[in-house]
Parts: sequence; C-alpha cells; structure tokens
Amino acid sequence: MGNTLGFVRMIKNASLKDNQNLLKYLPKILDTLRFEDLGDQLDIGGEVFESMKMFDESVRLMQKQGEDANDFMRKIVSNNEGFADANESLTPLKNFYTMIPAMSIAFIEHSVRGRSKINHTDIKDAFLSDDGFALGVAFLLKVIGIHNEFNSLNWFDSIEIKLTKDIEVAKEK
Repeated sequence: MGNTLGFVRMIKNASLKDNQNLLKYLPKILDTLRFEDLGDQLDIGGEVFESMKMFDESVRLMQKQGEDANDFMRKIVSNNEGFADANESLTPLKNFYTMIPAMSIAFIEHSVRGRSKINHTDIKDAFLSDDGFALGVAFLLKVIGIHNEFNSLNWFDSIEIKLTKDIEVAKEK
C-alpha cells in the first residue's frame, strides 16, 4: 500500500513539476483573457469556437494543477476516508491497528538485515531508504479512521523506553 502511494506521489510530483515548467511559457494575459469570450464577440462558431473553449479549459486546468500541487495526497485520503464504515463486511479492518506493533518490528528487522547486506558487499555510498511502510500505515490509519485507537496503544512511548534501556545496556558493555 505504502509503496503504491509512494509511486503515485512520485508520478504526480513529476507531472506537477512538468506542468509548472510549462506555465512559465504562457503569457500573463491568459490569466484574465478568455478566448471563448473573444469568439462570442467575433461571432465565431463551429469547430474553431469549440477549440477556443478547449484551449481556455486547458489553460485553466494547468493553472489549477499548479495551485493544487501539494494537495493531491490529501485528496487521495479524503476520497477513501471512511470506506470501511460503508461496508459491514469490512468492519474487521477496524482492528488493523493492533497488528501495527508486530509489523513494525518485522519491518525494522528486515531493514536492518538489508542494511547489513549492503555493508557486507562493500558497496560505497549506498543507502537504504523505504518510507512505503510508514506511509502505508499512516494512510490506512487515516482512511479506516482508527488513528486514535492506535495512539491508545502508546506504541511510541513503549519503543522509546525500550530504546533507552537498550542504549543503557550497550553503554554498560
């Protein structure tokens, strides 16, 4: 889930960046001028008038996408929010938050093993980065509507206490 969202984020950012680059070539007069209005005034009809309307719509869409550049992830969340409430057969998803601690530990152990493999193969300047798990968990907590239930587990407090104890034990050795 998270990797898919990350991929969507990457493609969307590339698309928005490309559109932003194109906007600089549009003259400022297009902010206020509408070719459709000119077509009406000049009594232009048919396919030429339709193409004028389509051009106006294309310019407005590019400008709107530039304004919405950082809002697409919120739109994905808001479009999917509450999907588990609408279907009674999805009610068990409300317990998903209870699996997150175990999945987090498994993910961290997997990441550590992957990092150690990189170190053993003498790859210079390599690094491991994967925010897909965290992004997927945050997305699901939000769209299922169970982030408060997850917070009630006090998972982050427990992990902080464990890490502090592990650091103390390591210092003693």
